[in-house]
Amino acid sequence: RLRGEHCRSAPAAADAAAANAAAMGNCLPRLFGHGYYQRYAGDVGQPDSSRMTATWVQTGIVGLRDRGLRELPDGVADVGPGAKVLDASNNQLGEWPAALGSLTELQRLLLANNAILALPGGALSPLVELRVLVLDGNMLSSLPELDQLQKLEKLSVRQNRLEVLCPSVGRLRSLQFLLLSRNRLSSLPTELGGCEALEELDASTNCITNIPASLGKLQKLKSLNLDSNQVSKVPSEILLTCVALQTLSLHANPIVPESVQETEGFKEFEQRRQAKYNKALAGGVLLGPRGMDEGIDHNV
Repeated sequence: RLRGEHCRSAPAAADAAAANAAAMGNCLPRLFGHGYYQRYAGDVGQPDSSRMTATWVQTGIVGLRDRGLRELPDGVADVGPGAKVLDASNNQLGEWPAALGSLTELQRLLLANNAILALPGGALSPLVELRVLVLDGNMLSSLPELDQLQKLEKLSVRQNRLEVLCPSVGRLRSLQFLLLSRNRLSSLPTELGGCEALEELDASTNCITNIPASLGKLQKLKSLNLDSNQVSKVPSEILLTCVALQTLSLHANPIVPESVQETEGFKEFEQRRQAKYNKALAGGVLLGPRGMDEGIDHNV
């Protein structure tokens, strides 16, 4: 924020700061983890729509968080392939924005906490450069085919109304993080075993009864969270052949520790789990309230 003499002597700099802040919203700290830019509305006036669009084009970042929007401004489509990031989280969007079809070079799309009911067929087809797609906190009951998103690294659809996960997600060869918690899923597709780059799978708080044995193909999987489901057993393939798996969380499931401990491959998994905590302790990391969490409740 500009202060004192600097503020009075540099109105042009103040206007530029306001334009950049209004365009970027709060997306920079979330997306890039760098320092923090806070906009003070009392310092300078709001930029007009043409100036805002120009800033989006210049920066490649379309920041529209927390605006109470029911639809995206007209200027969004004008940014075209220049847009690399769009963050319109925490608004009131009820439909998939048609303007997104013009942003063919978009890499990060964040539409969390809106009221989107559905993604039309082909809605994602133009977005072949996407690396991150966040749709948490909407009202989606299904997802369209995802085959075209071959560069996607993170898919987050937490707290929606998904009852089925489309098998095409298993063809996302670059996917590293798949976050599905707080939906209505009763199963996971066997095709998930094709996500060869997957490192984290969180499907907690659903209605899942079985873990597909095909997940044993996930050689890079480090964390599998299935808390608050209806899982009663763990396939041996998960413990034997998920050679990077260090975290298996099954709290609030109808499964007992003895069942997991008697599963082939448990000894190898337990060695990896212990090694994870030993490494953390050696590095001076303080463990959370669960300590060296075994990932399973002792009293079911």
